[in-house]
Amino acid sequence: MSQAPAILTTQRRLDVRQWNWPPVILLLALALIWEIVPRATASIHFPPLSAVLHALVVSAPEIAWHIMHTLRRAAAGFALALVTMVPLGIIIGRNRILAQLLEPVIDLLRPLPPIAIIPVVMLF
Repeated sequence: MSQAPAILTTQRRLDVRQWNWPPVILLLALALIWEIVPRATASIHFPPLSAVLHALVVSAPEIAWHIMHTLRRAAAGFALALVTMVPLGIIIGRNRILAQLLEPVIDLLRPLPPIAIIPVVMLF
């Protein structure tokens, strides 16, 4: 009779002695300052950390809906670009005359950052 192999389970204990404590202390200090300073100044434009976290928890479903809507639109835009631009790039790469005609325009737009081109593209 053969024995079934023993399943080894390794559980890692959370060892706080191995933490990098200075960043943890810094984050806790900043959170404490964020909680104390707005309460001392009573400014409506600078809410305490507890109020911000409460608003995030209350608004979580709406935020999640907006994130999903944004991701859906980004995926649709990516799919549209993939369906149109990849074949266009293949056609330009395979056709020497078309490549010679469009290469100056492509080289002219290449150094521009996409964030600068997007409003112009949306305009047309």
